[in-house]
Parts: sequence; structure tokens; C-alpha cells
Amino acid sequence: MNSKKLTPMILVVLALAVFGPMSAAADDTANLAPGARVRVTADGLPGEITNVKKVTGYFVSQNDSTISMTTGESKSLLVIPRENLELLEKSVQSSRRGQGAAIGLAVGAGMGALMGYASGD
Repeated sequence: MNSKKLTPMILVVLALAVFGPMSAAADDTANLAPGARVRVTADGLPGEITNVKKVTGYFVSQNDSTISMTTGESKSLLVIPRENLELLEKSVQSSRRGQGAAIGLAVGAGMGALMGYASGD
């Protein structure tokens, strides 16, 4: 097989091996500690957010029939029936998109300047 065709396949397999277990672990409710940041996707969310399908907040408790979490700045309690629950994701860390973009900009600008200088133009 041609090495140019094999390289993308190896990268895909490697990415699945590294990132696949993370998504499987995200649905495990047994490992949730009170105060853990979570995002819930559910049908028919109760209360004032009935027209929303996804909500982010902090895990409070669970039992056989419901999952409880606090939402928003008001820290209001939201109790979601398990039968309505589609997906429960535990947030590993908060997003650092802005920081990543700044680093990418600095590295890209530096590499561009270095390549421009090296080409002699």
C-alpha cells in the first residue's frame, strides 16, 4: 500500500484510540461528584426552560428516576426525569478557545515571518 494513503488511516485510528474513551466516560453518572460541571441534553426539560433541549450547570444529586442540577446565575434547581435524558456530559475543563486562538496566531505569525525571512523576499 502507498505510504501517502496509509498515513491518513493511521491518524484516524490513532485519534479514535485517544479520544474514543473520553466520550464513553462522559456518560458515566456513577463517577459524578456534587458540584461537577455537566451539560444535559433532554426532551421536555421542566420549569422555565421547556423550549431548550441542552442546558449546562452543576450536578447536585441523582436517584433511580431523576438527575438534579443547578443552572444559571440564579442557581435554580432543575430536576430531570431519567426517561427524558438523552445525554449527560461531564465537563473535564472549561473551554480555553481564546487562549488557543492567541497561541495559534502567535505561532503562525512567527512561522510566517521566519519563512519570509528565509526566502529572502
